[in-house]
Amino acid sequence: MFPDCKRILHLFSGSVEQDDTFDINPEHNPTYIADAHNLSNVVKKKYELILADPPYSNEDAKHYGTPMINRNVVVRECVKILEKGGFLVWLDQVYPMYRKKDLTLVGVIGLIRSTNHRVRMVFIFRRE
Repeated sequence: MFPDCKRILHLFSGSVEQDDTFDINPEHNPTYIADAHNLSNVVKKKYELILADPPYSNEDAKHYGTPMINRNVVVRECVKILEKGGFLVWLDQVYPMYRKKDLTLVGVIGLIRSTNHRVRMVFIFRRE
């Protein structure tokens, strides 16, 4: 969907292998090791695309051994390191709050893994 994007950050990356990754768990060898609530204090460059797949619930956070996030804070942090015209792709079960002066919702994709599983949504935002 974003073939022209070169500067990509995968937030909550886990073991994903990509150029720039951000995770709180050092065992995954991310580019940046920190809490996403402090994203803009750690990352000092701008990205064209941020892919975010945070824990969806306290149960998920416990399963992955990470703390649950405050979505509002993390979305605001993403805006700070996202270049104008760039995209934030947020996978979650909750429609995150955002400031309309900063982001525009440009797409929503439903993700169904299989029957009897929680439905997830991909929210695509563009930075104003």
